[in-house]
Amino acid sequence: MNNECAGMNETNLDSEGWSAMDFCIDKEGAEDLAYALLMFVTGILGIYFIIPSSIYLLLSWRRQRYCHY
Repeated sequence: MNNECAGMNETNLDSEGWSAMDFCIDKEGAEDLAYALLMFVTGILGIYFIIPSSIYLLLSWRRQRYCHY
């Protein structure tokens, strides 16, 4: 696992008490959260469209093959 924040300076603090390492970790965490949120939303949308479309295809196949549901 690569850690880009390992070599950052954590002794020089800004006016709010944050070091360069704190900013790096905060940025990396925000990127990970955005990726997780993107995957969650696409997963929900996939489930939302795949299940109804598969039910529709199954029912239309049965209707065509057996002339009724």
